[in-house]
Formats: sequence, structure tokens, C-alpha cells
Amino acid sequence: MDFVNLYRREVKRSNKPLFMDLLRGGLITILLSSCASVPSTPPTVETIDPAGQAGTGAPEETEEGVITHTLEKDDPITSADDPQTLVDRAREAPPEEAVGLLTLAISGFIESKQYETAQIVAYQLSLYPLTFAERISLQLLHIELTQAKGQHNRAMVTLNQLDVLFIQNAGDPELTPLRIKYLSLLARSHRELGQVQEAIQTLLFRDTLLEPDAQTGNQQRIVSLLLSLDDSSLEMLAQNTTELHLPGWIALTQLLSTSDQEELPGKLQQWRASFPGHPMKFALLRQYLNVGQLESYRQIALLLPLNSPFGAAARAFYDGFIAARNETPEIDQPEILLYDIGEEPELSTFYYQAAINEGADFVVGPLGRQAVNSWLATEIAVVPTLVISNIPEDHAKVDLFGISLSPEQEAAKIAEKAYADGHRQALVFRVDSQWGQRVADAFVMAWEKRGGKIIRNSSFPTDISDYSRIIQKLLSLDKSIIRQKQLSARLGFNLHFTPSRDDVDFLFLAANAKQARLVIPQLRFFQAHNLPMYATSYIYSGEPNASVDADLDGVTLGEMPWMLQGVEQHRADIARRESEKQAAILEENTATEETNTVEDDGPFVATDGTPLDDNSVAIDDPVDGGIPETVDAQNVHQLVTLEETGETAQASSAHAYSALDRLYALGFESYKVIPKLRLMKENEWIRHRGRTMKISVDQHGNVEQHPIWVTFNQGLLEPVQITEN
Repeated sequence: MDFVNLYRREVKRSNKPLFMDLLRGGLITILLSSCASVPSTPPTVETIDPAGQAGTGAPEETEEGVITHTLEKDDPITSADDPQTLVDRAREAPPEEAVGLLTLAISGFIESKQYETAQIVAYQLSLYPLTFAERISLQLLHIELTQAKGQHNRAMVTLNQLDVLFIQNAGDPELTPLRIKYLSLLARSHRELGQVQEAIQTLLFRDTLLEPDAQTGNQQRIVSLLLSLDDSSLEMLAQNTTELHLPGWIALTQLLSTSDQEELPGKLQQWRASFPGHPMKFALLRQYLNVGQLESYRQIALLLPLNSPFGAAARAFYDGFIAARNETPEIDQPEILLYDIGEEPELSTFYYQAAINEGADFVVGPLGRQAVNSWLATEIAVVPTLVISNIPEDHAKVDLFGISLSPEQEAAKIAEKAYADGHRQALVFRVDSQWGQRVADAFVMAWEKRGGKIIRNSSFPTDISDYSRIIQKLLSLDKSIIRQKQLSARLGFNLHFTPSRDDVDFLFLAANAKQARLVIPQLRFFQAHNLPMYATSYIYSGEPNASVDADLDGVTLGEMPWMLQGVEQHRADIARRESEKQAAILEENTATEETNTVEDDGPFVATDGTPLDDNSVAIDDPVDGGIPETVDAQNVHQLVTLEETGETAQASSAHAYSALDRLYALGFESYKVIPKLRLMKENEWIRHRGRTMKISVDQHGNVEQHPIWVTFNQGLLEPVQITEN
């Protein structure tokens, strides 16, 4: 944040009208007259500690190192992780030096998440005589505070206003560092609002303003954003871009996300030859090549509630975990210690300690929110641990990781997707349960964080089947009906009309498959047939069944690639059975024709040779291709051919065509990602592109899934087709 110390000049007379425009536009939070006199002594700056009490405060430590904060060479340096010291020094410093000290202090308080203290110091700073550049610098700090509070839509308004100032003063070299900072903040808000492509374009422009030795960090952000896009979005971006170097960045991203670490050096050399003159810095290249080593473990303990109400889920996770382990060469296979923790969550701590005592150097589990919370409340991880749940921010530790099928995480990603699709006004329709409330709350929080508006948030019970009144109220059709009745009464005769719903962009549905099949047809009956709908993957049962899921056509959801393998196998099965049926018919027709050559009066053949009884060809499976009801879906084993890679993978073992298939995939990828967890947490750009899902690890240690967006078409899932805007 030392850029703020570069501007120490008087406001020139020619700049005063521009500065007043800045004030009238609402850009400076604390208005300050351009003719304010310099105070004889600096204003008193009172600070508060994180608890809100006056005092010294104890900011969190950071790793920013030591930076200079004044203009004079001989002035001492101050540690950037001690903003309170900067404030104390500002009390005794002359005004021109106090401005720099307080500016750095604000940055320090923001970094240590002491936002209220930062706001107080920012107000005090605004009372000093500031130059034009210093005022812009202060406004950028206010934007940082706004972003830190998650108010990115509000921050974007101010950022757009500042853009006008930078354009008008494009020739002022003193503003270049501030513009670089501005572009960084603009890219951040674009990203948080789900506008990933706009964020990428912003960072690409920012890269042209940076000195060569400062480009590496910016370029890392570009690659990280590109890695967050799915393949179809990358392809669309490559087709529509006019940016000279963006195709090279996209090719680099695809290379990084698909290459093994061993083959990466050679592929990067090929990439460099394909894009000569590309601005990627060698330091960035070195970062990707030298990311460290994968971890290896001798004994892995599994803590799973096999004998509990969650036993089926635990078993599916275990099956996937062991299937992945069995793919490892025998010489490299770790020993697996399985602990059945039963249905008493509080015993998870006991089993965890027992696993460590028996030599486990990595632990997977416990499974479930209640068991994990019980363990977190009493246990400090002493070996690397992957719990099967999300880790709260206040429990984050270096070697603690979390993985889950969190519906809340899905809901947040749906908010990001819907906003990126251009929607702004949402209806929320949720099942009346704790689960429905949690999912809806996660969606609402993520949606409003991006600046979206919730028109209505309603629930529906599970003990009725007719939702007419509830849906009419959700869509405000009841108001239209009341107005029609009132008008008909005044006129003395009935009016024929079609009720109209509110002007909303889309509907988010928090429900499971059974509930969705019941609710969605009724929603569409009541004027919602053309309303875009989004839902979590819970509306898909895991069993491809076109006849029962046809009512879900058009609903958008995020799903792991693994689940689409079953759909493709289902389509292949339908095509195979149809082909066999036609071949059987053809064979029977041929045999009949041969018979007719000898016997002209064959009783079972029409004059054109077609069999009279179409049912003579036995079909063992239902016409829709689903699993016969007499067959236990959990005992079905399928082999799926992956068309894109040409690989053959066992689809889901004993859990094919069921919701437990996702737990199997979670267990499978949990084993595969264990050696990479530390590496991925330390290197945000690294993605694990597994057979079942694409994942990354956030700064808190939680494994984040990157789904593919799919929709129902004729009752079966298929990828969403991205169209050019």
C-alpha cells in the first residue's frame, strides 16, 4: 500500500473544478472544502481496539514485512503489521507526514479485519488538508472497506465514478499507481459479482500499466480467474475476444488444468513456442514448475459411522475411497485403518486419538456436520486431517481440510451463475424444513452480496400435494385475482383475464427430486412456464428416468461430471436396446419371408411381411431405459466409455443410478486428492481435475467443487449450451 506516499503536492487551481465535480458526484465519503485551512496541530486521532473500546488494540499479525511510510530518507521504518503504532506516531507528526502514516494505518486495520477502527481512522484522515491524489487514495481505501464488508455492488458504483476521473486525467503520471490500485479493486468486485470475464479483461489492461517486476502477481490472478471457468466458457471467451494475448492465456490455463506435473515442463515449452511474444513472465512460469512435492502417507485412518442412520452414505464413501486406493500400484498403497464410530458423534474424538496412537499419519473423517463440530470443539489436529464436512473459518488450521457435498456451497454457486447469466430479481421457493431454510439462506446471502434483489422468499410444506394458493401468492397472482373480482363487481359482469406475475427474472428452488417433480409442473401452470429456474443437484435423484423427470425440463443445476456418465450410459443402453429390437424384427421378417416362399398362407404375417404381434420381441427392461423395479439399483455395476478421453472407467460400482453415487464419487476423489491437499492450499491456482469432479482448495482448507452446468432435456441431463450474447 506504499503507493499513497507518492503524492504530496498542492491542489493546483486548474484542478479545482475537477475536484468539485468529484465532491458533487459523491466520490469522497467525508466532504472537505477545497479551501480548508491547515490546522495548527493535527487532529486528535482516537482509536479503538477490535472489541470497540478505546485503547491500544492488538492487530493480527500479517506477512507483509516492513515498508517505508514517509517521504524523508532518514525517517525510521515501521512494521506494516502494527497499524496502531502508525496511528500513535501520526499524533505527533506534522500534517504532511501524518497523512502517510494514517493512510498506511487504515490499510493495516483493513488487512487485520478491524473494519470499524479503519473507518474511524479514515474519518480522521479526511480532516487533514489533502492533495487531489491523496483524496483519490482515501476514496480507494473507502472502497476497500466497502468490499471487505461484502458490499461489492455498492463498491462498483463508486468504482465506475472514479473511472471517469482517471480517463479525464489519463496524462497525469502521478495518478498511474492509483489507477493500478483502482483496477485491482475493480477486478475484485467484478469477480465477487460473478462477472469473471469482465474481471479478466480488467486485469489484462492492468498488466499493461505495471512495471515488469510487478506483473507476476497480476498474471497469477488472471490465470486463477481463467481456471475458475469451465471448458465451454473458456471456449466461448476465446471465440469472442479481441484481446491480442488472451488466446495464449486461455491455452496456458487449459494446459495447466489438464497436465500432470511430470509432463508440465515439456508442454510449457511447446506453449511458449506456439505463442511467441506473449507477456507471461518467466517468474510466473517458474512458479508453476516449482510448486513442491506431493505428500505420501503410510497409514490412513477412516473414521466413518457405518452402523448409524448415515450408514448407507458412509458405505458409499468407503467404497469409492477403496476403489481409488486399489488403482494405486500395490507398492505405493498406504495401509487403511477403518474405525466405525457408530451413531454417537461425541465419540469421534476418542476414535481420532486411537487412530493416531496406532500410527495413522493421515486421518479422513469424521463424517457429518454434528460429528465434525463435536470433534472440532475438543480436538486439535495433530496429523493432517480431511474431515467430511465444511470447516468453519474460526477453526481453520494448517493441516486441516474439509470436503463435502454441501448444498449451501451449491446454492452460493447458483447465485453466482444466475447473476452472470444477467438475472437481478429472484424468487426463492424452498421446502419447509431446516434443510430448505439453510439452502435458501445460503443462496440469499450470496445473491444479495452480489447486489441481486429477492422479490419473495416463500416455503411450501411436504404434507400436501396441491400448491395452488401458495404458488399464486408466490407469483402475486392472488393480487391480480382480487383486482379482477373488484373490477367485475363494479362493472356488474365477469371479466375474462389472464393473471400476470411480478416482474422477476428467475426462480431458485430448494427441494429434492420428489418435491421438485410435484412443485415445478404446478409452477408452470400458474404463469411460470417461461420463468428460468435454478436448483441444486438435489433435484436429480441420480437415476436417469426420462418419464418422471420430463417435468424438470429447462431447470439449470450444477452437477459433478461423474453423474453425467450414468446418463450417457443410459442413452447408450436405450440406443443398444433399440438397435437389438430392430435387428430382431429384421431377422424375424427375413425368416417370415423365407417361410412365405414355401407356405403362402402364414397366419402370423401380414401381406407386407410385418409381424402382426409387435410384442413378440421380448424387452427385459422398461421402455424408458430405467432400472427395472425388481432389480436393486445398488447392485448394478456399469462400465462407461468416456468419449472425450477414450478412457474406460467403472462408473459407480454398487451405487450406480442412485443419489449415493455422489458419495461414492466423493470418497473416490478424496483418496486421489490427499497427496495434493497441502500443495493446493498453498497454490490457489492448482486445480485437481479428477475422474469424478474438478476441485480446488480455498484458504481455509475447504475443498471446493467446480461443477458443470447442466439442464434437463426430455427428462435427461445434458450440459447447458452457452450462447453468444
